[in-house]
Amino acid sequence: MHLDTALFDALTAQAKVSPRLRTNFDLRNCLTDQSQRMLNALEPGTVMPIHSHRNTSETDCSFKSHNDYYLNNEHRYEIHHHRLW
Repeated sequence: MHLDTALFDALTAQAKVSPRLRTNFDLRNCLTDQSQRMLNALEPGTVMPIHSHRNTSETDCSFKSHNDYYLNNEHRYEIHHHRLW
């Protein structure tokens, strides 16, 4: 598999027509893989609800993006905000 402009452009096109303004492409090796490995295409205006992965790992890498990241504590209070441009 190649992570290239054609793949990113295809995901972006899918996200733009999605009601939630986002889509993903699964990168796991098999269905029993418990990791959170996927490419996410998020368009401006999409909202990612507060969530956590207690039994799996999650790594987030951003390409071609402007992002606001919010870190919340266990009571869902924002404890950190970071803007990536």
